[in-house]
Amino acid sequence: MNDVKRQYGASSHLQVRIDTHVMYEEKRVDLDEWVIKLLNLTHEEKILDVGCATGIFLSLLKTKGHKGHLTGLDQSSKMIEEANKKSKQKNLNIEWIIGDARKLPFSNNSYDWVVARHMLYHVPDLQGTIEGFERVIKPNGDLLLLQILVILYRKLENFVIAC
Repeated sequence: MNDVKRQYGASSHLQVRIDTHVMYEEKRVDLDEWVIKLLNLTHEEKILDVGCATGIFLSLLKTKGHKGHLTGLDQSSKMIEEANKKSKQKNLNIEWIIGDARKLPFSNNSYDWVVARHMLYHVPDLQGTIEGFERVIKPNGDLLLLQILVILYRKLENFVIAC
């Protein structure tokens, strides 16, 4: 995990990755909007964004009127610091937590949605991490995993792959 901490020790490193994808992608897709549409939210859900980085996704949800509790978790203190600063500037009420995706510091059955985008390739124990996600999801909740070009949408009972 030391390499991951180095890579994400500054948001500028993440921004280079984002800019590179935008520059070379064949078809422009607004991934945040696509995910919001896929989630089909009522605006009341309690959502955990694991690997939230600078909090762009949760901030977008809040500015679109989401009223449910939003929590962003990232192992990088710099990313969480920046997410917190940006959300305070916009007066957005979002909870930001420094933590490890492999050891979620939340009670069982506490979130309607767990969203993990572009972070699973950094996790050495994929199965244990996903089991931890499932632990904090409410019985009727859901999990959305997004990794590079493959989207894995999982309704705890079923596993559906959508591209």
